[in-house]
Amino acid sequence: MLPQVYEDGEEVVQWRDHFTGGLAELVADEARFRPLASQVFALNRSNFLLAYQGGDDLPLQRDYSHFIAGLTRAAEPALHEPMARRFDGGRRLRVGFMSSFFRDCTVGRYFERWITELDPRRFERFLYLGGALQDDFTARLASRCDRFTLLRSGSLDAARRIKADQLDVLVYPEIGMDAAGYVLATLRLAPVQLAAWGHPVTTGSAAIDGYFTVAAMEPEGAATHYLEPLLPLPGVGVNYAMPGVPRAMARSALKIPDDAHVYACPQSLFKIQPDMDDVLARIVGDDPRAVLVFFQGVGTGATRRFGERLQRALAARGVPPRNQAKFMPRMGAADFRALLAACDVALDTMHWSGGNTSFDAFAAGLPVVTCPGAFMRGRQAAGMLQLMEIPELVARDADDYAAVAMRVASDREAQRALRDRIARGREAIFERREPLDAFARYLLERA
Repeated sequence: MLPQVYEDGEEVVQWRDHFTGGLAELVADEARFRPLASQVFALNRSNFLLAYQGGDDLPLQRDYSHFIAGLTRAAEPALHEPMARRFDGGRRLRVGFMSSFFRDCTVGRYFERWITELDPRRFERFLYLGGALQDDFTARLASRCDRFTLLRSGSLDAARRIKADQLDVLVYPEIGMDAAGYVLATLRLAPVQLAAWGHPVTTGSAAIDGYFTVAAMEPEGAATHYLEPLLPLPGVGVNYAMPGVPRAMARSALKIPDDAHVYACPQSLFKIQPDMDDVLARIVGDDPRAVLVFFQGVGTGATRRFGERLQRALAARGVPPRNQAKFMPRMGAADFRALLAACDVALDTMHWSGGNTSFDAFAAGLPVVTCPGAFMRGRQAAGMLQLMEIPELVARDADDYAAVAMRVASDREAQRALRDRIARGREAIFERREPLDAFARYLLERA
């Protein structure tokens, strides 16, 4: 159990050490759990927050998945048996997609067209939804598939139902956002099992045969960050639908002065690690017209802790309080993009870059300043900017990041020019068929 918001960098290290030590104890004591191994199918906690710390998670993910797999194997050995490949090209490829997040959220928006636009003459599409949350988006996806299955009876029943469908390929758009998906990913439910970057960190599972990633977002040597073989896709990896271009909210409605320099940091607060605080404080200290816009976390505790941490960073730089930060309520996608359109620049988070949020910002015409991290999850906005041919918004380091952000926010003429370039260049990241075609080829080749 990791916190959403850390007090400082030292606490990040302490919690990572705590997690590492606790996991080592579990692995060493695995035999003690085996008499009750079937209870692993009721697991309801995940290590979702680990990847936001910004470290190399491969060893921890591998050990955690191996531990879970040891229990699932002890409880249900038949669900670990190898499965022969049956596809010979003489029929449609039976491909399944499993997630608890097929709704109007990041996973749904990213991967919708992987499902709906696969050629129905060549692919028989099975959609499996875990969990209870559904919306109109879910219904639309379900209507475009050959078979939709709602999985509400636990991980073990889900595994049996998926395996019974005799798929050729099973695709997990994300693994790690909930416990059920992580448990299922340790099993052998189809001859070929592939994961994608909906939660962009290696699954650590030996049962996953390949990992879809985005070539433009990966650093050099990326293969060493994953247990799975990488399957790189062109462009942004998906055929992302261009949202409606919003009209900017009036700043008066946001209670922000028209002459303010508005820096939006629109990510979830757990993405903003303590080593970014000094950059935020530097911007406010050097730009007297700066206003930082954040969004409230889930629960008041995380928002309060982050606000207190930001206050300490400002105090450390000797910056007196003058209403420099606003915490906006969570809102729907259209209002969110309209708010972004009213800002001057978006501040991308450093270790975990905005993916869906960057798409929203570029749809709103908002320049995004980013500083690429060491792993794919910290390089999503940078990849999009490179594809749009706007590399000057990709900073070299923290100092350059602050300087670029302040230059964009304070120079309205240069900002208008950037907005025009975004409007022209975003065709490189929206409504692209090439990633889907490459995805379909991978499915057929791997089967």
